[in-house]
Amino acid sequence: AVDALLLVSDGVSGVLTERRIAEILGSGFDPIDAVLSILEQIEAAGPPDDATAVLVDLTRTAHNGSLRRSA
Repeated sequence: AVDALLLVSDGVSGVLTERRIAEILGSGFDPIDAVLSILEQIEAAGPPDDATAVLVDLTRTAHNGSLRRSA
């Protein structure tokens, strides 16, 4: 399982339900593909506003090693 933090604007949360977003995230996509899938679905639905989605994968360590996932 991937520990992640998803931040979205109202252009996403106002179009896709939490359940649909959870389905996308739980479908085994890597983080980049998951965000692209969310934004593609927003684009297809014709968002009423700008849509922004940022997904942070918390399971990876930082380049300098200062962030580590606890066991």
